[in-house]
Amino acid sequence: MEFVIEESKINPSELVVFEGLLDGLTLPADYIEHMLQFNGGFPKGEVGFLFDDEMIELEYFHPIKYGDPILEEKLAMRELLPDAHISIGRVIGGGISMSLGSRDYGAIYLYDEDLLPEKVANSFSGFIKGLVKIEE
Repeated sequence: MEFVIEESKINPSELVVFEGLLDGLTLPADYIEHMLQFNGGFPKGEVGFLFDDEMIELEYFHPIKYGDPILEEKLAMRELLPDAHISIGRVIGGGISMSLGSRDYGAIYLYDEDLLPEKVANSFSGFIKGLVKIEE
């Protein structure tokens, strides 16, 4: 799956600064790798994730820095999401969150405006592997 960097790459120290804002929680290695390469980013072309027999289109992943909105700004949403979740991106009609809790560390969830997250992958790399090109 190809991704496009919206603004600029980040360096490891910028990622460490962001991780310091997570109240002792840590980011999974596969997500860190993606962020260091793409700083969030958006897919090249239209891609989606099949969930409950519905194709849900991926819009983008939030950047840590150098974009809008940056992940730091999305941390305020943590109180609306389940415990130890952070918002990491957008799909058409909702958002993407990642659990940083010990019970389901690294799992990816989709949520809508009602903030009812549903687990769609056990890891960030599992979510990426599940993305498919949407036929026009």
